[in-house]
Amino acid sequence: MKQRVFLNTLTSLQHTSQFYFDLRHRHDHNPPMISSDIAKYLAQCGHQAPSADNSQPWHFVWDGTKLTVQYDAKRVQGKTFVAKSPATLLSLGATIENIIEISKHYKIPADLIFDISKLSTTNASAEFTFDHNQLSEPVIPDAKHPLFNRHTNRFPYQKTTLPQDIAGHLSTFTENNAKITVCDQKPFIQNIAQLIKLASEVRFQTQEVHEWLGESLRFSKEDVKKADGLDIRTLDLPPGGSIFLKFISSWKRMQ
Repeated sequence: MKQRVFLNTLTSLQHTSQFYFDLRHRHDHNPPMISSDIAKYLAQCGHQAPSADNSQPWHFVWDGTKLTVQYDAKRVQGKTFVAKSPATLLSLGATIENIIEISKHYKIPADLIFDISKLSTTNASAEFTFDHNQLSEPVIPDAKHPLFNRHTNRFPYQKTTLPQDIAGHLSTFTENNAKITVCDQKPFIQNIAQLIKLASEVRFQTQEVHEWLGESLRFSKEDVKKADGLDIRTLDLPPGGSIFLKFISSWKRMQ
């Protein structure tokens, strides 16, 4: 089970969470908008957001006045989707959502800056600024917040029916044009399953996508400690499946 602990020191936090975070000190007399500990906690919350193949392509930078989430091209370029791809932008949106939600939870006044004109194959970013003068109460980081309960696995879905009260409650979640739709009709579920099957097959038929998958797989405990990519244990493979998957990770073998 993943240990969920918030530590105050940057070194310990990087060791525990394995995500990239820069702390840049200001050399003037202006007080920081929020403390560096709070900034690190917000970044940690952003890190909990899902990403394509759990690639975790983000680099968090705190300069004393703003928290920047930026595509870490140096680390992930060529290993996952480019910065302006829909998969990466979905991940950025989820990261932004996490930081906004935790800011609301603690009543931290936060302003988001996202400039779509700056998107490119190597650049995607968002900035947050905070006004410490409007903090209504002290912020005590909580590693037990529901955001830290996210899991990454590809196990089969349960076959039990979702309780009607939960399904009905989910259907009330809307924001602008976005909404949650509960699919409980068997023909519809079968059609969606067929589309997912076809999309999965593409991964083994297209060189670029296949090589991305190979790059993302984590077979050893040492690789898993990197805290990105797909832990092979989460794929619910049959006996010998991991050996077979490692064997076909090479595109040359697939040819």
